[in-house]
Formats: sequence, structure tokens, C-alpha cells
Amino acid sequence: MDDIRLGVIGLGNRSDLADLAHQPGSGSLVAAACDRDRQLLARAEQRFGTQVRTAVDHHELLDAGLDGVMVLTPNHTHEEIGLDFLEAGVPVFLDKPMAITTEGCSRQPASTGPRCTWATTCGTCRSRWPCVN
Repeated sequence: MDDIRLGVIGLGNRSDLADLAHQPGSGSLVAAACDRDRQLLARAEQRFGTQVRTAVDHHELLDAGLDGVMVLTPNHTHEEIGLDFLEAGVPVFLDKPMAITTEGCSRQPASTGPRCTWATTCGTCRSRWPCVN
């Protein structure tokens, strides 16, 4: 079985999700990592292996041949980054929230770039709370 190739945008507080997803030989691996903090980016190779492609700007990874991307950046950046990858035809996992306005959330599924396959999901740590179910 070939591993799916994932990109991780944001290597800070929530990037432990990427560590869980990085399972080379078992279905998925982190093939690309992006962060504006060069110290965090410098540790990407230790975390994900020598094959990881790194970038300080997510635009550099839009054509990296990724099977999906995890957006784990500060909240105010989710909308733009998510839309950029969707319009490039890359499925997206957005850490909550999708955007910081309801209008921004509406733009995510409305994205219709030329290669957009519209595959996105939004994570939440409260999905098992009784009030959510």
C-alpha cells in the first residue's frame, strides 16, 4: 500500500495532530511542512524524516503533489489557506474554526477553483460532548 502524502501548515501548538497522522508504511506520511517560524520548521526533518519538503509560505506547497493538507495555523489564517488548497484541488482538514466569520465559513464549500474537488473537514475537540451530539 502506498502512503497518502500529507502536508502540514502550522507546526505550533496543534501540530501534535500531524505527529499522529505521520505513520510511514502504515497509510500516511507527512511529506511537506510549512511554518513562518524557522525554528519550528528546522525541526520538521527530525519529526517527519528527511523526505519532508519545507516552506515558509504555504503557496510554495500548492503544487507539491499532496493528497491532503492539515491546516493547523492561528484561527484568522484558516479561511485563506483552506481556500488556496481547495482551489488547487487538494483536500483540506481545517482545525477549528473554518474561518472567523460566518461569511468566511460559507466561502469554503463555495470554492470552485478549476481543480477543486471540494473535500474539507473541520476538526473539533468537543465532538463527544453530550450537547454537541
